[in-house]
Amino acid sequence: TWGWGIEEGMIGYIFLVLFAAFVGITIYLYKIGVFNEIHPEQSSLNGGNFVYVEYVGNLFKVGATFDRVNEQLKGLFQQFKGTQSVGIYYDKPQNVVDKNQCRAVVGVLIPSNFSAAEVQAAVQSKEFKFTELPRVNSVRAFWPFKNNLSFYFLAIRGYPVIRGFLRQVHQPKHEGDHGTLLEIYHFFQQNKNIEVHMMYGPGVEQYLLSTSPAPRLRGLMKRE
Repeated sequence: TWGWGIEEGMIGYIFLVLFAAFVGITIYLYKIGVFNEIHPEQSSLNGGNFVYVEYVGNLFKVGATFDRVNEQLKGLFQQFKGTQSVGIYYDKPQNVVDKNQCRAVVGVLIPSNFSAAEVQAAVQSKEFKFTELPRVNSVRAFWPFKNNLSFYFLAIRGYPVIRGFLRQVHQPKHEGDHGTLLEIYHFFQQNKNIEVHMMYGPGVEQYLLSTSPAPRLRGLMKRE
């Protein structure tokens, strides 16, 4: 009948709209690298001169701190060739009681061929801390950066693969020994990406720079 024909037409129209939306979302996710494969490899991190500030808070809100640090230290990128924007992260948000208590340090890593004295002399603000970081073993992988969603998909798709590879090359000495996470942000090049290092072995303890107390873990709530 005429009424049934209208209903069929509406159903067909709704189907086409949903299909188009599905295709559009799929193409968008593909473009931002969601379906990219990640390829961890055994590597090392050279270390160097690290100028940084400490951060405590929701890790998905750390971007504002990076913006401020990179703006204040932009002269170092020009003065010392090879300077990189770096974050070191100590807590997994899904494992802590309060995600606003996650610890990190945010800063710039300057190659060790520049002396500590000349790097410290170039830092004008007393807000920043300084340390020399050693060369350490790591599992390394790269993840494309398109926008802030790239961080989210790296966390849910990339980290598990990297940690799985880490467990193959490094036997943890205790439950929490799964590699300290360091990320280098290559955002000033054409093919922007995030270089992920999960560090392990001798020297990693020198990367534990946060002076804030560790947040309560979910599994320990009933024992505290």
